[in-house]
Amino acid sequence: MVQELRTERASLRRDIPAMRVRILGGGRDMFGFARNISRSGMMVHTSGLCRIGEETSIEFYLPALGMNVKCRSKIVWRQAQGPMAGTAREGLTFLDLDPVSADRIDRWIQCSA
Repeated sequence: MVQELRTERASLRRDIPAMRVRILGGGRDMFGFARNISRSGMMVHTSGLCRIGEETSIEFYLPALGMNVKCRSKIVWRQAQGPMAGTAREGLTFLDLDPVSADRIDRWIQCSA
């Protein structure tokens, strides 16, 4: 018998049009594109240079809210997109997103659900 492992997400998330995210970590300054967001984190397509557990600084502009965001994040999962592509999908959790910004993101997501 195969047992399905399920993990419940801590927060609702919303798919978004590709949104540019600046990622600074490990002496690197790179860019990725977020594809979904929640009050607790986001999924980003990147060049695949980050490692699980790595802490980074991120910056992005959320047009729907007219909001610039700068915070620390941690790579919590990574999925390579293929050896030739050199890209990956990475799950980032926000480490120090201010509560006001987190609440604004959460309200925006709940209004669209």
